[in-house]
Amino acid sequence: EGLRGIRRRGMGMQAQAWRTFSRPRGDPGRCCASASSTHGTSQTLCRPRVKVCGVTTPEDARMAAEAGADYVGMICWRGSKRDVKEKAKEVADAAKRGGSIPVCVFVDGTAQDIVATCEEAGVEYAQLHGEEARRALPDIPTKIKVIYAISADEAGNVVTPLPSQVVDEYNRAKAAVQKAQNPVTTAYDWMSGGRRTVEWLLIDGVRAGSGETFGWDKLKVPKGCSRKGWMLAGGLGPDNVGVAVATLHPDGVDAATGVSDQSGVCKDESKVRAFVQAVERTAA
Repeated sequence: EGLRGIRRRGMGMQAQAWRTFSRPRGDPGRCCASASSTHGTSQTLCRPRVKVCGVTTPEDARMAAEAGADYVGMICWRGSKRDVKEKAKEVADAAKRGGSIPVCVFVDGTAQDIVATCEEAGVEYAQLHGEEARRALPDIPTKIKVIYAISADEAGNVVTPLPSQVVDEYNRAKAAVQKAQNPVTTAYDWMSGGRRTVEWLLIDGVRAGSGETFGWDKLKVPKGCSRKGWMLAGGLGPDNVGVAVATLHPDGVDAATGVSDQSGVCKDESKVRAFVQAVERTAA
């Protein structure tokens, strides 16, 4: 096959080997694995999880998964040009066949609506990315894993209520209702109040989905808000994700507009692959 063919085949095998140990199947919080260096010593390689969001077709879902995306996000909101609520199952199935975890992204809707959409699509993950969707958190059963999105302004300040604040407000409201109904005998059970646990905290800019960056270097990341860590979103693409990871060391990164073609709807395969490769280089 010639020297060039052997070299190309070897590079392909190396890329596949990287995916094998840096993207384990299942759902760990952060990709880490040991590998032997060229000097025979063992080293630990880690990279942030990669989420490609705003995927609208089964073809793009499969492509993103095969390129190395750990999560594939699907917008389930009719106000978006990327809305796929009516075909979410088809897109989700394609993502799963490629080895990725599909995520339904919500801006509005009650907990009942969110759960119903996830169940119909065969999806275990819901991303709460709007005020109404975030307010639904306390009533979403734990069988649905949650990515909770918050916004940060140019000064790096979080301007969105955190999960615990949403649940505290929910519990206060329920306690007030119960007290009004029976002020003497009714005691609210604060320990069994609304759900507090989320898998991931996702930090975006104030104009979520705009593809605009924000003050990364000033960002004050909330601690202890999620089980698996936090993801960075907002204007990320192949050209700046490496700097973002080096600056903030997030546990995951999320890209939508930055890996889309000129339409802003379909994904650009070369951008998706370049994005994943840029993230993988941060672990080298």
